[in-house]
Amino acid sequence: MTKNTVIIECGAERRECPLDALKIGSEKIQRAFKTPMDGLEVDLLTVICCAAFADREFLRPKDEWARDLILTIPVSEPPIWEDAKVSEALLQCLCFATGDSWQIQFRKLIGPSLPHPTLVSNLPSGIKPAGIILYSGGVDSAATLFQWLQENPGKEPLPIGID
Repeated sequence: MTKNTVIIECGAERRECPLDALKIGSEKIQRAFKTPMDGLEVDLLTVICCAAFADREFLRPKDEWARDLILTIPVSEPPIWEDAKVSEALLQCLCFATGDSWQIQFRKLIGPSLPHPTLVSNLPSGIKPAGIILYSGGVDSAATLFQWLQENPGKEPLPIGID
């Protein structure tokens, strides 16, 4: 295992992937922000990317929908992500979005998390979305977006996808 390796387990299978091999799409993200992102914001992108990678890396069993996924993710601020409220909210979001059972362990990141850690956005100033929706373009994420819009009438979410 290298210093910044993401570990993903599903049943008896295990994958290890260097964090810098995951394509986070920093160029597109850079065009979306006007101010530099801090370590915690980069951590959030890393966690989202790792969850999306895990979701796509392990096929669902033919006889059932749900999988048991365990991730170990290097982040710059492990104590923040290990906080009970933060980790519970994250796990609830992932379980809701995928129908899977998730466990996530965090360890200290060594060095920068992205090749381009200073990211800026080109969103017009003053735009403050009422929520962020992980959006892949699939039926489940479309249903999540629709449900969010129904529960939050008149509010605008910011759908985020990973290429």
